[in-house]
Amino acid sequence: MIKFYKQALLYAALCLGITLLAGYFTMSQAFLNVKLFPGYEGKYPWTSDLNYDALQGGKSQIVLHDDTYSLSFSMHLARAIQYPYASFLMAFTGEAEAPAQVNLSRFDSVRFRVKCQPANVLSLSLYTEEPGLTQAGKRETYRTPTAFFSCGPQWQEVEIDVRHMETPQWWLEEYNLDLSSQAYDLAEVSMMAFNASFQSPVDVDAFVNIDAMALRGLDARFLYLFAAFSAILWGVYLYAFIRGHLHYTAETIRDKLQRDRPLVAYKQLTVEPQKHKETAAVLRFMASEYADPDLSLEAAVKALGVNRNKINDILKHEIGYTFSAYLNKLRLTEAARLLAEKPDAKIAEIVYSVGYKSVAYFNTLFKKEYGCTPKVFKNACANGDRSQTE
Repeated sequence: MIKFYKQALLYAALCLGITLLAGYFTMSQAFLNVKLFPGYEGKYPWTSDLNYDALQGGKSQIVLHDDTYSLSFSMHLARAIQYPYASFLMAFTGEAEAPAQVNLSRFDSVRFRVKCQPANVLSLSLYTEEPGLTQAGKRETYRTPTAFFSCGPQWQEVEIDVRHMETPQWWLEEYNLDLSSQAYDLAEVSMMAFNASFQSPVDVDAFVNIDAMALRGLDARFLYLFAAFSAILWGVYLYAFIRGHLHYTAETIRDKLQRDRPLVAYKQLTVEPQKHKETAAVLRFMASEYADPDLSLEAAVKALGVNRNKINDILKHEIGYTFSAYLNKLRLTEAARLLAEKPDAKIAEIVYSVGYKSVAYFNTLFKKEYGCTPKVFKNACANGDRSQTE
């Protein structure tokens, strides 16, 4: 059994290693964190674009200072028109920097660090395709779900839930949509934009710095796959462990049974039988009468005509047991044989057939002798037989 447990421990360690590797892979795939800087490389490459109110007669300006490993731009909103605006656009690209749409449906949020001088209130917008309305090349036809955030002279971290942004009211009115029509699809996103808001400072130069920008999300499919894989892996290990344990238990029991069986009949004497008729008589008597439930040392004394001390001395010298210990050994060995060879027999029937009057007492003696209950012993032998035939 020690060999079996060593093998089981080795396979358990192997399964644990496989589980940890699978878990590491799962975490790397399930918990998404896609960096957006620098814009010319990565999973979602993009190019910079600037948008402001010049076409509407405004005099606002926006100047890009850096867009490589961080984003730095300044804007100057002018009161020349009623609603001045300025935006920095991150336009997603495909091959040869051609405009492209990307699928962001696996992501839950976008996180970045930002600081502004002076303090400002900006917005982040996504340009999503609206079925039946969006026209390629016309930005105003894209739905622009938006979320606002504030920033100040000190770096602060912002995380925006990209699944629960609000579509601007003017856009819904422009296309005669209900104000409650807030659903949008992240499967086709062409741009992300940082915009000035109506609370942004006017007639001053406003500086904005953004870095550590990344899309974040959770792909639960990998977690489900990991759970299923782990359940199958450890289920197979547990099944193999139980079968292996039953097999080794059955083999151990069979070995012990083979060693103990000679005690049921005769044990070779250390001297010639004719010189020790009393010894031969005691052993024959025990071998033939052990199943008698009323057998006792007193009954043996009466039947053999040998005093009790002599009987114990003979058994101690020849077998290594006292009368009661040897009697239990004979009964338990025969009970074990019957349990192994008679799978249809009830345990209680076997208990009474070998001379015990109490099933509970037998169970206690049997567990002490074989290290398991009669029921486990019986099942182990039965499973061992099945595994051999298979």
